[in-house]
Amino acid sequence: MTNNSDKLRSLILAALMVFSVFAGSIALSGSAAAAVGNSDVSFDTLQPTNVDDTAGEVTHAYSISVDRLDEGQEVNIDGETGSDIDGDDETGTSTIEVTVPVGDINADASSISVTDDDGNDVPVQAVDTSSTDGDVRTLTILVDEDSDNGPYTVSGDLVVDWSDVDRASGTVDVTVNDGDSTGSASSDTVSIGATPLDSQSTFYGGQEVYVEGLDSESAGDEYRVLTVDGDDNPNNLRRLVTAEDTNDDGSADTITFDLDGQISEGDFVIVNADGDTVRVDDGEFAGIDDGDSNTDNGDVSGTSQDSNGENLADGEQFEVVSQDLTAEFDDAAVGNDGTSTTVNYDIDSNVRGTYLVNVSAQGDLDTDELSGIFENGDFTVVTEYEDDDTITVRADGSNSAELDGELNFDEIDAGTYTFEANVTDTSASDSDDIEVTDSGDAEAGFADNIYSDAVGDVTNISVEMTSTDTALVQVGSVDNDGYGALVEVTDDDEDGVAYIEFNSYQAGGVSGGSSINPISAGDDDTSVSNFNEYGDFDRTLPSSGEGDFLDTGDYDLLAVEGDSDDIDGSADGVIDDGGSNPEGLTRGEADSRASLSLNDPSVENVQMWTAPADTLSDLQGADAEDIPAYAQAGNLTQTSSIVKGDTVVAQIEASGFEGAVEAGDYNTLAGASGDIENEDDNGIFTMAFEEDSAPNAPDNFVSISDINAESDGVTVRYDDEVDAHYVIFSSDDLATASNGDYEDGDEYTANFTTYDDNTEQYDDNSVTQDFTVDDGEAELDTNADDEIVLANAAGQEVSGTTNLAPGTEIEVELDSEASDDPFVKRPEATVQADGTFTAVADFGDENNAGTEFTAEVLQNDVSELDSDEVDGRLVEGDAPVTDTPNETDTGTATPGTDTATPDTDTATPDEPMDMTDTATEPGTEPADGNETGETPTSEEGPGFTAALALIALVAAALLAVRRNN
Repeated sequence: MTNNSDKLRSLILAALMVFSVFAGSIALSGSAAAAVGNSDVSFDTLQPTNVDDTAGEVTHAYSISVDRLDEGQEVNIDGETGSDIDGDDETGTSTIEVTVPVGDINADASSISVTDDDGNDVPVQAVDTSSTDGDVRTLTILVDEDSDNGPYTVSGDLVVDWSDVDRASGTVDVTVNDGDSTGSASSDTVSIGATPLDSQSTFYGGQEVYVEGLDSESAGDEYRVLTVDGDDNPNNLRRLVTAEDTNDDGSADTITFDLDGQISEGDFVIVNADGDTVRVDDGEFAGIDDGDSNTDNGDVSGTSQDSNGENLADGEQFEVVSQDLTAEFDDAAVGNDGTSTTVNYDIDSNVRGTYLVNVSAQGDLDTDELSGIFENGDFTVVTEYEDDDTITVRADGSNSAELDGELNFDEIDAGTYTFEANVTDTSASDSDDIEVTDSGDAEAGFADNIYSDAVGDVTNISVEMTSTDTALVQVGSVDNDGYGALVEVTDDDEDGVAYIEFNSYQAGGVSGGSSINPISAGDDDTSVSNFNEYGDFDRTLPSSGEGDFLDTGDYDLLAVEGDSDDIDGSADGVIDDGGSNPEGLTRGEADSRASLSLNDPSVENVQMWTAPADTLSDLQGADAEDIPAYAQAGNLTQTSSIVKGDTVVAQIEASGFEGAVEAGDYNTLAGASGDIENEDDNGIFTMAFEEDSAPNAPDNFVSISDINAESDGVTVRYDDEVDAHYVIFSSDDLATASNGDYEDGDEYTANFTTYDDNTEQYDDNSVTQDFTVDDGEAELDTNADDEIVLANAAGQEVSGTTNLAPGTEIEVELDSEASDDPFVKRPEATVQADGTFTAVADFGDENNAGTEFTAEVLQNDVSELDSDEVDGRLVEGDAPVTDTPNETDTGTATPGTDTATPDTDTATPDEPMDMTDTATEPGTEPADGNETGETPTSEEGPGFTAALALIALVAAALLAVRRNN
């Protein structure tokens, strides 16, 4: 930092407006002088450039660019020595002059913005509006800045009182002068009242325009407005205009007329009494086309001549188009208290980008109320018409009203208001209604008083909001829990409820030096932002060795309506920083309080399931809650035997692991080595598959990382409804990862183990499930002569059994090489829950009785399929019934339920999760005493016995109950 005596200071001298009244017009000029040497200056924007002649105070927005700034010292006002506005008693000759015809200018430091080339704000040190020489006002802006970072932009608002000013026009000029050199620029024309007409320009229906400076060469005081045809020739008369004497010298020098009626749209030209077309330059007469040798008489696109007969460029015609306007609210209603008081108001025109609008509410709101609505939103009020309850507005920081921006109805009386918007200088208008409702005090709270979950899981929390769509929510409080996580929550669809998720596994986590946000949006209609974490707790994530997570216990849930402005450091915020040790929200600052009970995690069991090989990608892409539906559809079956190539789903019923799955850390935490017995090399838990080894040989563990390195990898899905997660992969990848020495019938043990020495939250616990990986097998049913006999008719069934996963699609190939009746048929079949399948082939009269064929099962998705060829033949009429299909011991179950254990006479359920389903195997006697085990007939269909149908109905009903819960 430097002191006042040696700091670099620059004086930006932007002449905003110097107005002097003479000869019935306003000449707008200005000068700015500063120690800036050879500085280029440009006037970028000035708005409005048209002011209604009934307006009083008008707020003008300006933007000026200066390419460099040097040191500036004392301000000299209007060429006379004056006092230094920052008080360091240095002298200089730098001024900005703003001269207005009547009244005062109004500008302060808060209305002025100075930025450098990088967009950085340059502090405004002082602003002076001292009065000199009558109506002359000098606006001086002093800033601190190094001169190496230009160009600079000076912008702001300046209020000018235009009371009692007649119609006039001119430009605002800017001059930067250090005494040796000068840089200058001019703004667009500023007009009071009517808009200056300009040849070869576009105007809008409803505007009032004028031409002045007409003299005797104009040949009379009557002028005609004619249409222009397609050949650029004057055509039909549309308006007769009489010139007025505005200089009181007896000459008719000015015409004024409205672009309405027959001249509200089209191409037009002004013609004098002699038939000569008149050229206009920015409201000033600029010559006529009198039909000399250079142009044909009336050729408005040709070259015109001025009063000295010299050629003028361009033609005399002007265009009038009809301006459209849309001004409507994005919502039908808005509140009048809390944070629900804002609504977007969209002002738009397709054919015009720069314009202002007058807004009223049919007298139901006065100018103070209207100004508050717009000023507290995204708009600036240019002027007020108190007698008409109307205001003129533009978008903040813009020279136009065009914007889809916010309005704020805070403290506006309840009722329905019609907002009428009219473009200030055209006939374009629109209206729309808005209902203002008594929204009451804004509040935020929770849908439930108590939320409960295991440490390490993700807790779903519903946040309810009244008269607001933004709230601050904090999990924990430093005073009571030693930890707090605060976040801003927004109800994006404004339905009064937002949903968030708290991942206790991530609480206190740090990544790259920054806190990991354990609070996330719970649905697509909720957003979270501005996360802060308080207290001294830091999570330790053990990839190996000891780790630490949030303790079990009851944690505060605190909510208060508000947004990020209320988070630490805001002068009017609800949060007390507490000095250098911020504590976040406290109980006393909250609108509402609930409790989060974090419990010890638990481990219950592991179960093995199989699915067809071609469902792997679908299962890996499915949501966890949708996985049980695969079992209901017959495509996911609990088993102890999995065919190599089929899909494997290991279901682990355990709480406290959802957070790791959601954070994407599961594969890392599961243990790279997979060595269950080496606790020091593991973290919270290990998930691995132990391969049966030879006697006295070391154990071989296949880890999640090992399988993940193979082609299809591992996907983990967590179902928080039943605290179970699913580890999904291909049995091919498991076999390949097993040191590459797979053999048919290899035995594995799925093992999920947690370690109490590595965390305070998890006990030593291990659950296992044995299974084998086998080659695929399929056997076709034959008669006593080991052959298949089919009729040469439609609907011939070929059945069999297989160990492929139920739901697998297979083909039965029937191949005849007979010279008189060759054919190849491949009817499809689906493996049923009991391992049976039936394919239906169609034959006809074209197939000969006695034709021999071979039959074989085909399935391309498994690595190996052992299926012997079987001989067959065709006969006339119905074929004899083949032997009864071999019975296969299977059980059916649903993930997340009690399950049947295959290869036993009676199904043995595991510990219950959230629903019960006991399967009945073929060949056993169910509770109602009905006999089972009969050979299925063609009419019944294999695998669809009454018992299995009952199982399917019960399972479907239980699934529905589970989802409702």
